[in-house]
Amino acid sequence: MKCLVCLGILSDAFDFSLTKWVGVDEMSFGYIAQNGKKVGPSCKNQGEEYGQTYQDNDVIGVLFDATKKKIKFFKNGVSQGYAFTDPAEFEKTKGQNFYFGVSLARFGMAVTALRYECLGEDFDIDTFEPAMLNSGF
Repeated sequence: MKCLVCLGILSDAFDFSLTKWVGVDEMSFGYIAQNGKKVGPSCKNQGEEYGQTYQDNDVIGVLFDATKKKIKFFKNGVSQGYAFTDPAEFEKTKGQNFYFGVSLARFGMAVTALRYECLGEDFDIDTFEPAMLNSGF
C-alpha cells in the first residue's frame, strides 16, 4: 500500500476541512511521504523537491524554531535539510500558535506520535542533532 501521508506544522488558522492536507495553504508546512516533497506557502500547492520518501516504520522528526521561522525534518535520525527558512513564508501565521499535524489519505491508516518536547531558550536549530534529545544538551 502506498504511504499517503503528509506531516508537519500547522497554525491556529489552518482550515481543518476533510479535503485539506497539511501544507496546502498558507497556514501550514508539510513533508510528503510518497514523493519526499515539501509543501507550504511558497510551493503554491504543487510541492517542491526536498528530501527522501518515507514509509511504514520510518521515524520522522519535525524540528520547528518559531523564533527563527525555520523548519527541518529528519528521517530515521538523518536531517533532510531545511524545508522552510524564509520568514516571509510565515507572514500570514504571525501571532498564531503552532501544532504538529498529520494528513492521512485512507481509512485505517495510523501515525504514532512518540514525543513532543519544547527545547527551551538554549536550543539552536542550526546545530541540533536528534541524539541531543537524550543527552540533555
